[in-house]
Amino acid sequence: MAPKKCSTIATRPATAPWNVAKKPQLEANIHRMNELKARYAAVSKALKPALLEIANRTAGELQNDTRYHQTSANKRQFDQVQSELKGALDRGVSSISAVTKIKMAAVQRKTEYDMWLVEQECKVNPPKSIANSVADTPCRRRLSQFGSATRSKSKRI
Repeated sequence: MAPKKCSTIATRPATAPWNVAKKPQLEANIHRMNELKARYAAVSKALKPALLEIANRTAGELQNDTRYHQTSANKRQFDQVQSELKGALDRGVSSISAVTKIKMAAVQRKTEYDMWLVEQECKVNPPKSIANSVADTPCRRRLSQFGSATRSKSKRI
């Protein structure tokens, strides 16, 4: 079945709604906008070669540029930034080493406590015969997991 054809055809109004009389304030704003566009284009055209030169340099080229470091003002600024960065690095390294020492001490204390618990368990439940003391008992197995270095440290405490 064929679709029905519409009998009425839409027509445009005699005057277009977008043809509104321009106001002086609107014209001034359009003029300012065009002026700003032109100024922006001029500034970007002037900066483009300098930005391209900076983009083409690498960090190594900037560090090895003898002309930059020859002036005293740049040298002072470079040394100041370098000393600030060195101080920040030293602070970061010292804080990480302090945290590492604290964590290592906590692990050592936990290991010694676990070993002490195993020793107490072995004292409470000693082997019933001499044959069992030589054999591989649960207490001996648990003590062996800590190693000989930890046992010698725990006896000093």
